[in-house]
Amino acid sequence: MKSTGESPDAKRAKIHEKPSADALLSVKKSKKRTISIAVCASMLENLKGEGSKHRVIAQIARAAAIFRVNEVIVVDDAYKNPGFDSSKDSNLFQLILEYLDCPQYLRKSLFPMCLELKHIGVAPPLDASHHVRMEDEVPYREGIVTRVSLGSVWLDVGLHEDIKIESRAEVKQGLRVTVNMTEKSIVGPDTPRKKDGLYWGYRTRVAKSISEVIALCPFEKGYDMTIGTSERGESILELEALGKFRHLLIVFGGPKGLEHALEQDKALTQVKEPKNVFDKYLNTCPLQGSRTIRTEEAVLISLSALQKYFWCS
Repeated sequence: MKSTGESPDAKRAKIHEKPSADALLSVKKSKKRTISIAVCASMLENLKGEGSKHRVIAQIARAAAIFRVNEVIVVDDAYKNPGFDSSKDSNLFQLILEYLDCPQYLRKSLFPMCLELKHIGVAPPLDASHHVRMEDEVPYREGIVTRVSLGSVWLDVGLHEDIKIESRAEVKQGLRVTVNMTEKSIVGPDTPRKKDGLYWGYRTRVAKSISEVIALCPFEKGYDMTIGTSERGESILELEALGKFRHLLIVFGGPKGLEHALEQDKALTQVKEPKNVFDKYLNTCPLQGSRTIRTEEAVLISLSALQKYFWCS
């Protein structure tokens, strides 16, 4: 057989020269749509052993990156449980999610080593599109301001040397920013998604309740599609369509289920049926063989089952 003389890397590049129709559609949709997930901190309650909580949180982060989730909210649903410091687990959850979302070259500057990150080595990398390598030629990079002087800003963007840009924006040393490498300018953190349809990681926040998750939505006009997940919900096999949306929120319960988190929510005491809180109340794995599905498993299962509705509807 005659050799083409092409390297394996060149052959792989050719395979990806023409994106599929589905890929092009997802890019177009992702410019206008966001996916948010809310997970309950109580999922960490019964985890023991060094690094066990880190591994589970890393699974949530990996699922978020794989399915292009733009926001992860940690629900502090266990604050009424005696003998359990829920704020500690919620804060750990948020810290690890933010650490894993951060490009590796910025971590030492933004996350000084602490006891909470002692076992972070057990977490696999996200390998998300904003985690660029030094040799990558990309339109955007995440950076940190290293120096500001007379309208000039120096930024560490993961290259051999800091880059210098002219900027009138009020930035301070140590601030993380998104940089347009072509225009040599600082842009908003959502610009890569809104302008080019790129997946640029997720933002993280902590909420005290499900109602607070919804009320404090950071997107304009709030979530226009909400989904609660529960084994008591409608079978996803019977779901014909999800409906149009711009900002989708999917909520997952802890070991005691989503119903437990809703029962603790003072703003929802008048709601008798959990299904009345959400636009859709779904059982995303109606044919399960195990008696239980862990939250980190439910997130993967649900995002996989719902993915076709994210970008193809």
